[in-house]
Amino acid sequence: MITGRVDDDFGNPVASVDLDLVDAVAGDPVFTNHDTSDLSGTFNVVVPTGVYHIEFEPSLPTGLVPIRMESVSVAADLPLGVVVLAHGVHLSGDLRAPDGSAVQDAMVRAFEAATGREIVTIRNRTDAAGHFYFLVAPGDYDLR
Repeated sequence: MITGRVDDDFGNPVASVDLDLVDAVAGDPVFTNHDTSDLSGTFNVVVPTGVYHIEFEPSLPTGLVPIRMESVSVAADLPLGVVVLAHGVHLSGDLRAPDGSAVQDAMVRAFEAATGREIVTIRNRTDAAGHFYFLVAPGDYDLR
């Protein structure tokens, strides 16, 4: 079982944060029940032994940036302690084809400019008008 609490960068508990796990070896999503933080920010997720990437995805109205913990090894109960999500800034734009038409349902990925590391983004597909909108921590990014 993975346990812990989600707080924002002011120390307030954050409810309704969705935890998504991906098998770090196979790359497959792992289905988990009850994988959302409660009103006090607490989460308790039962997972089999393994190595996982764990994504913490807050709801959009919170203004908090999702994060990903890489290669977390779970061999027994694992208390993660307090996971802090920072307030972010809005990153938005429009994706156009060379002829100027909107590119629909395209995934927009963000990478740290200095390191090339991909950051976690949610709701990062363009809409019917080619518009995308998501939250990131302040910084410089390359979009692909």
